Amino acid sequence: MVPLRRFNAVEQHEPHSRNQLYHAQLHQCYPTNRNWQYASPIGRVGMRRYAAVRTPIIFSYGMGLDSATILARWCAEPATRDFHLDDLILVSAQPGGESQETQDQNERLLLPLMRQHGIRFVQLGRAGPSQRDGITVLSDTRAPTTLHVAGGPWTLYDELIQSGTVPQFAAGKRTCSHKFKTTVIENWLKQELGGQPYRHVFGYASDEQKRIRRAIPHQRQGETMEFPLSEWQWDRAACAAYSLALFGEVISRSCCGFCPFAESCGGKGEMIERYQRYPDEAVQTLILEHLARALCQATRNSCPRIASRENLTRGNG
Repeated sequence: MVPLRRFNAVEQHEPHSRNQLYHAQLHQCYPTNRNWQYASPIGRVGMRRYAAVRTPIIFSYGMGLDSATILARWCAEPATRDFHLDDLILVSAQPGGESQETQDQNERLLLPLMRQHGIRFVQLGRAGPSQRDGITVLSDTRAPTTLHVAGGPWTLYDELIQSGTVPQFAAGKRTCSHKFKTTVIENWLKQELGGQPYRHVFGYASDEQKRIRRAIPHQRQGETMEFPLSEWQWDRAACAAYSLALFGEVISRSCCGFCPFAESCGGKGEMIERYQRYPDEAVQTLILEHLARALCQATRNSCPRIASRENLTRGNG
């Protein structure tokens, strides 16, 4: 089993053993008020069945528009969910390098919602460059105040600088997202839930059916994947409209400040506007690209075979 390491973070970790958490949630499910059943979207009979099952709801919270829309609607419209927010666990993997805009909007708009409703929010990072190094819990609380965009002891930026490359797309997936997000969350789930069945929520919009079809074959034993936006038939435009109506502004896309895939998602204009607002992110991006190009050029100069092959290709093109 991959070791899970903890280090002192800004926020205090709350005790949440399974027994403590169960009894605390059970008390919230059955308050002394006799009208409790009317406050629940599940109803009296459904509540009794639900309390006996207590299936965890894991939400891979991506921190961007789609995920924020799901969270906001679940909080504002209880009828859109069939569970208590007590059983909802938001999990975010912090690769280190998330846009400052993502941090600002989450801390102003989304984290207050989590605190208001007592939603558990877990933030994770990589403990080192190797899978054997395990993961780090940056924060685990029901009253979050900080989005830990700096990441863990080992960040994606550290890895890119050390290897002299930029984020890459290979074998049908973004290798950076797989290593610094997917595997980190999977490791935490194994240790937190063991073999316990759970519902796993993803913030894929209704116009991302191809992405949903790719995800379903990777469903693990005991895992039930769910895609609320697809069920609601909400695309990105609908999410933007809901965000604007609820918050007075549109939650931005979540991405690293140096992410080269941001252009393909939001367009070059959106990316340039973000760099103008946050010039430090533009500098980081230029440093990564300059280092990668310099190493490529050095490799060509030291290996005539590579240079001659490139010249031959240009000649045929």
